[in-house]
Amino acid sequence: MTGIAATWTSPLLELLYEDPRVGHCLVAPDGSVLRVNEAWLRCTGFDLDEVLGQDYVALFPDRRELLLALHGRARTGHPVEAPRQARRTGARESSWDEVVAPLPMQGGTGLLVRTYETAERMSPREEAALRESERWFRALSDAMPQIVCVLAPEGMPEYVNTSWAAYSGLDLAGTVRAGWEGVVHPDDVAAARQCRRRALELRAAQDVELRYRAADGGYRWFLSRLAPILDDRGRLVRFIGAGMDIDDRKRAGAERERLLAELQDVDRRKDDFLSMLSHELRNPLAPIRNSVYVLERADPAGAQAVSARAVIQRQIEHLTRLVEDLLDVTRVGRGKIQLRRQRLDLCDVVRRACEDYRPLLEQRQVCFAVSLPRERAWVEADATRLTQVIGNLLQNAAKFTRRGDEVEVALRLAGDGAEIRVRDTGAGLDPALLPHLFEPFFQGERTLARTEGGLGLGLALVKGIAELHGGSARAESGGLGKGAEFVVRLPLAVQAEAQDPAPTRATRARRGRRVLVVDDNRDGAESLAAVVRLFGHEPEVAFDGPAALELARARPFDVVLCDIGLPGMSGFEVARALRARASGPLLLVAVSGYAQPEDRRAAAEAGFDRHIAKPASPEEIERILEGAAGGPGAA
Repeated sequence: MTGIAATWTSPLLELLYEDPRVGHCLVAPDGSVLRVNEAWLRCTGFDLDEVLGQDYVALFPDRRELLLALHGRARTGHPVEAPRQARRTGARESSWDEVVAPLPMQGGTGLLVRTYETAERMSPREEAALRESERWFRALSDAMPQIVCVLAPEGMPEYVNTSWAAYSGLDLAGTVRAGWEGVVHPDDVAAARQCRRRALELRAAQDVELRYRAADGGYRWFLSRLAPILDDRGRLVRFIGAGMDIDDRKRAGAERERLLAELQDVDRRKDDFLSMLSHELRNPLAPIRNSVYVLERADPAGAQAVSARAVIQRQIEHLTRLVEDLLDVTRVGRGKIQLRRQRLDLCDVVRRACEDYRPLLEQRQVCFAVSLPRERAWVEADATRLTQVIGNLLQNAAKFTRRGDEVEVALRLAGDGAEIRVRDTGAGLDPALLPHLFEPFFQGERTLARTEGGLGLGLALVKGIAELHGGSARAESGGLGKGAEFVVRLPLAVQAEAQDPAPTRATRARRGRRVLVVDDNRDGAESLAAVVRLFGHEPEVAFDGPAALELARARPFDVVLCDIGLPGMSGFEVARALRARASGPLLLVAVSGYAQPEDRRAAAEAGFDRHIAKPASPEEIERILEGAAGGPGAA
C-alpha cells in the first residue's frame, strides 16, 4: 500500500481494523475511501470493490448534504456523531450509528469513520416498532408549531422539525454547518451551555429563555426546554429540545416594565413638583402677609409703607409668573398656545430682552455681554413669546452663576435659520442630565445650592415655544464646573421686509371712558376699578350679573370688564344680555381665571370681544382701554 494509505499501516491501526464489533472506514482528505474493515462492510451492506477509491459521500446520495456538513465540521477538529443511518441491500436492511473523527494526514485532514451496528441486535419486531416510533415522532414534531430538535450527546443536531426549518431557513444540514451555538444569540450562548450542564448533572429536563436567529437575520425569544434521553443503564444517548416563541410576550413584558418605570418616575416627579409648588407659593405669601401687616400700622406716606408696597408688588409679579408658567406649559403640552406672529427683526427682540434682564445679572456682579450681527434677522414670530424664551434662559443663567462669572447672549445667522446662544461660565451640567433638561418640572441640581426657586418649567417652555415657531432648543456643557450653553434655533422669514413700526401710545387717541367692572370678588373688583380710575377713566362696580344689567340700563358704558365665574348668573349670560340691548359701540372684555382655549372660544361665542387671564396686568388694561377709542375691533 502506497501514498496516503501507507501512512496508516501501523500496528495500532491494524489492531483497530481487526475489531469485529466496530466498523472502521479511512477517508482521505479529498473524501475518497482508503480502507474499510469487515465490520464496516457488514454494517453498511457494501462490498469491498464498491467502496475503495470512491467518494464516501457519493455512497449515500440521499444523505449527501448532511454528510458534507458533518464531515466539514469534523475536519475543523470536532468529532461528531451522525444521525442513525440505514441502507437496504436486497431483502436485508441494515442500520448503524456513526462517529466521525478528524485525522491529520499527509496532504491535509482525513477522517476516521466508526460504525456501530444496531439492526442485528434487534428482532424484526423490535426493528418495526423502532421505525414506527420514529415515524410517529417525526409526524408529531413536524405538526407542532414549536421548534423541535434532537441532539447528539456533544450537541450536534441529528434532527430538526419543519417549524425550525421554516423559522431559521436551515434544514438539518444547514443547522449542522452552523452548529447549534451558531444559531443562538451570542449573548445567550453561556445560558445555553449552562442549561445543558444542568440537564447532564440532574438527568432532568431544564428550561431556559434563548434568542434564536431567524431566516431574516433577526432574533426572537423562545422558551426552550432541553431533556436528556437515557438508555437502560442511565447513560446519555441523546438530547431532545423544544422551543416556544415568546418574543411578543417578552417584548410586551419589557414594554410594561418600561411604562411602569416611566409611571413611577412621573409619580416621583409629581410629588417633587407638589413639594416645590408648596414651597414656591409659600415664599411670596410670607412677605406679602408681613407687608400687609406693616401697611395697616405704618404711616401711609412713610418709608415703611413705601417699602412694604414695593415688596407686595414684587411678590405679586413673582406669583403671577409662577401661575403663567404653569398655564403656559399646559398649553404648550396640549398644543393650544396661539402665536401672534408678525414679521420682526430678531436683533431687536434679543436686544430689548437683554436690556430688560441686564439689571438682574449686574446685581449679581456677573459680566454680561451681548453680540448681534450687523445684518437684520427677519423672522415670522410672536415677539412676546420670544422675549419669554430669552428671559427664561437668562434667568436660568443667573441662577447658576456667581460673582465674577460670565454670561453671553449671541445671535448668529446660520443658513436658513438664526441661533440664539446663551452661554455661561457657571456651575455646568452633568452630561447625564442633558436629555432631560427640557422636560417639565425637571430639577437638575448643579454644583450651587438651589436658592432661587422656580418650578422647573422655564426650559420646558423654551423648548415648547421654539418648536411652535418651527425651531428647536438644545443644551451643551463640558460637565460640572465648566459652564453651559443653551441654543435656540429659529427659521428665518422668506423675503422679509421691514414693517412700519407700530403706533406708539402717544399717537393713540385718548379720552376718558365709562367702564363697568363686574366681579363677585369685592377686593378684585374694587382694585381693578382703582386701576381704571388711575388711567383717567370713569369706573363703576357690580358684584353680580343682575346688578351689572341694572347699571347698564341706567346709562350706557363704553367698556365692560366682566368676570365669567359669577354666582347665579354667569358672565356668559351677562355678556349675551348686554350685547342684546346695546344701542351703541360696546367693548366686552372677559377678565377670568378660566383661561384655557376652550374658555376663550366660549367667551367669543357669548359675545365677548376680548379675553384676558387673571391676574390682568395694569399695562394690559391700559392698552385695552386705549384701543377702545377705535371701537370693539380696535382693542
